[in-house]
Amino acid sequence: MRRRESLRLAFLAAGFAGLGVAMRAPSMDVLAAPERYFEEAPPSAAPRTLAMQATPLGGGKVRVQLALTGLALAGICGTGRADTLEGHVHLFVDGLKRMSMYSPGATLEDLPPGPHEIIVSFSRPPTHRVVTVEGVPLTRSTVVTVR
Repeated sequence: MRRRESLRLAFLAAGFAGLGVAMRAPSMDVLAAPERYFEEAPPSAAPRTLAMQATPLGGGKVRVQLALTGLALAGICGTGRADTLEGHVHLFVDGLKRMSMYSPGATLEDLPPGPHEIIVSFSRPPTHRVVTVEGVPLTRSTVVTVR
């Protein structure tokens, strides 16, 4: 994934309407203060990856399934496990946050027919900063068509 695309996805995942909004609002200037929106994962011998699959189920429903490596989904306080990086996933549909995921599967409901962009980003409590690995946000996106 190109770095520019990674940044675009991260801006959406952070709830921005895109780079233009972030650049116009000094208080949300991601490029001037990335530490406010992103958190670099500590070095690890094990890979840290986030994958997502979104499957339309019909009737306005989409099943979102996550696969995580070297990451753990945990509640707001975490579990205290030292062997993984703990956090939760913010899930966005068409640029709007729909939910936080604390388990690897969720079903979206009441989506109107047509294409929808689904974005997930791995965030750390309590700051909700998007985690990056070697400068690349742990964010994934896909487009699904609801029938």
